Amino acid sequence: MTQRRRRQLTTSITLGLALVASVLALQIVPAQSATELLQNGTFEGSGTGSTSGWAVSGGTIGLTAGRIGGRAARVTANAGVSKVYAYTTSKPVSNATAGTSYAMSGWVRTDGTAGTVCLELKEIPASGTSSVGSAQACVAASATWQAFPPTSYVIKTTGDRLTMNVTRSSPPNGSTFDMDDLSLVQGTAQPDAGPPTVPQNVRALAGGPTSAIVSWNASTDDIGVSGYDVYRDGNKVKNVSGTTLSWTDTTLSPETAYAFTVRALDAAGHVSADSTPPASVTTPAGS
Repeated sequence: MTQRRRRQLTTSITLGLALVASVLALQIVPAQSATELLQNGTFEGSGTGSTSGWAVSGGTIGLTAGRIGGRAARVTANAGVSKVYAYTTSKPVSNATAGTSYAMSGWVRTDGTAGTVCLELKEIPASGTSSVGSAQACVAASATWQAFPPTSYVIKTTGDRLTMNVTRSSPPNGSTFDMDDLSLVQGTAQPDAGPPTVPQNVRALAGGPTSAIVSWNASTDDIGVSGYDVYRDGNKVKNVSGTTLSWTDTTLSPETAYAFTVRALDAAGHVSADSTPPASVTTPAGS
């Protein structure tokens, strides 16, 4: 190999190594908290659902129908306990950084109206089990789904962990509470400013003598659209999740006119006005 060729090869290798070093220097390591931090927070899992990542003190945990389709977790209190609570068995956040804020939210309902249910976020030292700080949001027990108030917590000490609990104190013997759409993300909880926008471009198309396909454009909300209520001739007939933009009504009669409207809901329980004008459709005659 000539001396000139050696110099060219050496220069090429040097430039290549410099390029690799530059690329590595520009890599950005994504933060752990950039996405949802709770394991299976909505209990959908795979197949028939799962409560993986959760356990209960003072009771048992299972699955039940979710707030908007799907599944939720049901906690049943043992007889005579002073408190029953579900908790995350693995910490959603570990080795946290002091000054970092985390926001939690979720929905709950009970089988009665006695007492309160609280969503709690606790900071625990890396080498201990005692809480060094916490934040909680509580609601009065209710048989209808209700959202916990938006709540944030700021880490006190670098290296600590976070765990989440859902707690009901002095539960009646054998009582239950259901929890769904639990969420933990990095950031500060923001109060919901109001209802979502009204669903636009609602359409209805006959699918046959006894069915109609209703569809609409997505609404927007400052926090997020959690679902849509579909109304037929002024009566609510279906609730779907916030990612669903159509539904097929299969309970109609042949040769009958119907009018459909849609309302949007958000996680704080706000509801939009009815879509206008109503989407009209007439089913064809049966065969």
